[in-house]
Amino acid sequence: MTRDEFAKFLFDNRVYNALQFIDGAKSSILDACYYKDFILSISTDIVNENDQWRATWTIEHNSEDEKWSKLNMGEWPKFEMELFDTKVSKIRLRDMFIKGFFQSCRNAFDEMAQAANAACLASKSKRIETVDFPQMVKVFQQQTYSQAFPIMHGWFSQIDSSDDYNYIDMYCNRTKHTCSVKINTNLPIFGEGKSATIEPFSRQGSNDTTQIDRREIVDYIQVSYEFIMNAYKEFFTALMQEVPKQTYVENRLFSVSVYQQKMKGSPDNSFSMAYVVENPDYASMPEQIEVMFVTENGESIHAMNCPFDIIYIRDKSNEHEYVGKYEAEGVIGEDALLRFRKYKKIAYDRNELPLQFQAMMDQKQKDVFYHRNPYVEITTVSDDDEFLKRVSLPF
Repeated sequence: MTRDEFAKFLFDNRVYNALQFIDGAKSSILDACYYKDFILSISTDIVNENDQWRATWTIEHNSEDEKWSKLNMGEWPKFEMELFDTKVSKIRLRDMFIKGFFQSCRNAFDEMAQAANAACLASKSKRIETVDFPQMVKVFQQQTYSQAFPIMHGWFSQIDSSDDYNYIDMYCNRTKHTCSVKINTNLPIFGEGKSATIEPFSRQGSNDTTQIDRREIVDYIQVSYEFIMNAYKEFFTALMQEVPKQTYVENRLFSVSVYQQKMKGSPDNSFSMAYVVENPDYASMPEQIEVMFVTENGESIHAMNCPFDIIYIRDKSNEHEYVGKYEAEGVIGEDALLRFRKYKKIAYDRNELPLQFQAMMDQKQKDVFYHRNPYVEITTVSDDDEFLKRVSLPF
């Protein structure tokens, strides 16, 4: 399945916002691949440099006393390379890449957790800023979600109980929050026995200690990369099976309409307001809706966050009458991260100022006008021909 096909699959199932997290996981795995290749290449280079140095050794025999000889070892290898006109230690660079490798692997699991949160839980999703892999393990262990999404529950449980995931998790916790894990490079002067290892470390719990054994760098980097690749493939399979259930995607909107007017010499009557038409009537409309602008154009899908703090509800039989409104829960900042924005239905007291006049008086919408765009259907009223020409141009 291509990325465009997968994007269409998510769009059709009303969870398009999950795509950004899948993209993030793939990007982190690609980063891990780059780190892996660098680590393996540099590790080979370090060994080769040591072997080449040893191959230059010569033995100088004493002509007067044959029992005495001198070993000429030359200059010890520096294990350095030039990177953007800067000399850097190959060993230090390798050790830095090892940290980057495991952190990229760990990031990928957090991003897969975000994707599961967005694609499966949808309107029941946990707040993005609080989501990581351990939290979603607990969420999918809850009876409600383990029964609703048994395949995804199984994937989280399997990964969480695996030795490879726990090594990645503990390594990252140690190096991020405590100190570096010791890396040992053994390049003997005589004989064999070359090795490069991540040394043992432990994590002290409240009641016990978890011991992590020594790992050979080259072998275990390969093992860890294969593990995360398999984990991602299995996660993608689980997602493809769980998403079509559309368990929590009711009351999601991909577009709204806008009415705007600008009258010459009458600034008080210049305003804009976003709205939806009551369907089938105000009382039957949901108490909460979620809005994220998504539009399909041929094979391409485009999306953006909904900027409106208030979305009015227009009478289905009278285009100049408004019967209620939805108010956003919280403020949304300027961000490329896509979110379904939540809105709560607010009852309209007919003893109050009509909603259209309230919109006119809303300072947030004073002189705020919208150009033609693929996300909203705009109705513009004005006696200013130049203004009409401007807003007819694409944004």
